[in-house]
Amino acid sequence: GDGVSRNPSRGVVNINMLFHSGEVHIQVVDLNGREVYTAKNELFNSEKAIDLKAVESGIYVLRVSGEDLNYSQKIIKN
Repeated sequence: GDGVSRNPSRGVVNINMLFHSGEVHIQVVDLNGREVYTAKNELFNSEKAIDLKAVESGIYVLRVSGEDLNYSQKIIKN
């Protein structure tokens, strides 16, 4: 189904959304709302990997938004 694989992650997070394709905005924020990763107008087709190796360990919220799509999920970075 939809969601994130490899969670907790050591760095690379795979986002899976089987029925979505097109341009999306991917954002990862910490619990204080500070943006630690952003990718605008990324072409998305069912799956995408993002690299969070440079991000500190902790709990974050992944947001993926696009046409008819507004998805968020908590992710844990080891």
